[in-house]
Amino acid sequence: MDHISGILQAVLRGRDLETGVRNYRAFPRWREVVGESLAASTQPLRVQGRTLWVYVENAVLQHHLSFLIPKMLERLREVAPGSTIDSIRFTPNPEP
Repeated sequence: MDHISGILQAVLRGRDLETGVRNYRAFPRWREVVGESLAASTQPLRVQGRTLWVYVENAVLQHHLSFLIPKMLERLREVAPGSTIDSIRFTPNPEP
C-alpha cells in the first residue's frame, strides 16, 4: 500500500495538483473550522487561486462571518496543514 501512496504523491506533485488536494482537505472538516451552528448555514464551495469561496444562507450571516475570517483562516491551517488558502469570500449563491 505504501507503494501506491508514493506513486499517487508523485503524480500529484508532477501535475502540480498537490496544493489543490491540501486546500480541499478542509472541506470534509468544515464543521471543525466554523463549529456546528455555523456549519449548518454555510458550505465551502470551491478554492479559486488562494481564495476559499463559501456559501452563506443570507446577507446578515455573511456580514457576521466577515469579522470571523482571521479565526476561520487560523482553524483552516490547523485542519488542513499545508493549505495555501489565505482569504475567504462569501456568496449567497450555492452553485460551485
